[in-house]
Amino acid sequence: MTLLDMDLTGKVALVTASTSGIGLATSEGLAKLGASVWMNGRNAERLDAAAATVCERVPGADVRTAVGDVATVEGVHAVTDTVADLDILINMAGGTDRTVPFIELTDEH
Repeated sequence: MTLLDMDLTGKVALVTASTSGIGLATSEGLAKLGASVWMNGRNAERLDAAAATVCERVPGADVRTAVGDVATVEGVHAVTDTVADLDILINMAGGTDRTVPFIELTDEH
């Protein structure tokens, strides 16, 4: 039984926080559907290992990596400087430890 019949060939996806868990599974799923997948994480070694896992599980997958902590301004810039063009963004990165209304969040906090 096919639960999702979707062809993402020619589409480019970025999955943040994709070195393990749901982010890794999402990257694999997008690759299986034909998307070129950018994987993101804070640690280059873990990120490379996760990308290798997806490539092993999905032969022929187009997987690239973008190192950066997207919980920081600097990390966001590092990722957006690396990933030029997207069709799909899946944000799996965690949030902040500050519990305030969204409009009160700043780059510094």
